[in-house]
Amino acid sequence: MSTAQNNSEKRLGVIDIGSNSIRMMLFEWGADGFQNVEKFLRTTRLGKGVDASGRLSEASISRSFEALAELTAIAKKEGAAEVYAFATSAMRDAKNADALTGSAKEKLGLDIDIVDGDTEAKYGFCGVSTCFSGPVVIADIGGGSTEIICGSQSQGIVWDKSLNVGAVRETDKYVNSDPPSPDAVAQIEGEVREQVQALLTAHGKPSGAVLAGIGGTITTLSSIAQHLEVYEPEKIHMSRLTYKTVCGIQEDLCRKTNAGRRQIVGMDPKRADIIVAGTTILKAVMAALNQPPVTVCGHDNLEGSAVCHYGFSK
Repeated sequence: MSTAQNNSEKRLGVIDIGSNSIRMMLFEWGADGFQNVEKFLRTTRLGKGVDASGRLSEASISRSFEALAELTAIAKKEGAAEVYAFATSAMRDAKNADALTGSAKEKLGLDIDIVDGDTEAKYGFCGVSTCFSGPVVIADIGGGSTEIICGSQSQGIVWDKSLNVGAVRETDKYVNSDPPSPDAVAQIEGEVREQVQALLTAHGKPSGAVLAGIGGTITTLSSIAQHLEVYEPEKIHMSRLTYKTVCGIQEDLCRKTNAGRRQIVGMDPKRADIIVAGTTILKAVMAALNQPPVTVCGHDNLEGSAVCHYGFSK
């Protein structure tokens, strides 16, 4: 019996330790794919200050360990037979990443897999590609990095690149006023657009490719655009944002202080201080691609890591 068949009889979990938040998905696998899915999110800002110092702060390590302790306890209570945990940009960059991995292993029995940019892109692609039949360019905007992935179900990943630009990283790097200054926003947009244009020049974009977006920035923007007072995943998944809509939301965000942004209908208050940088990254990616609409995908590297790690057939 295959690993996937064995795992289909179990409740399983995956944990994504990102630069802004730690997310967990608990699920079972059946003939129709993911079943009985539950998702959990804890905002820990693990990546705050890492770009400047190259180290995780004691405060962010403490917040993240507490979140992992809480999530693993939930997984145990919910009967998860196994939980796969992986970490991305902040842990890749931090010289003291073992401060968190060691504590998690010793005190929680949790092994953390610090994945490289290509693996992170693979997880994102595996999650998204099941939702699109043709070629797709995926923008995965995280706290510490942005993955740009090009491929299709039939071809797999054609090319991918992990860029060291993310909502937390760019906020730390450029935003030092509230509201953010026009110069700060222009610096973020210029940096990202230059990198994406260089990437497209080197690799090209498949004809007819759809732009798909994943990550908290993009789902939050969809929630704002739809004026959702309560977050509704079914309304977010496969919704579309035009370039004009993204520009309009960005202009509104930039006019407001952090306190004002927290009051916007559809906003996750814990994301209000980094949403300007995240939105500016998305705008720059869309501009470099000649301003196509972005399709917001609710399947991301949680689903993708589960497929890849546990060996399920998509």
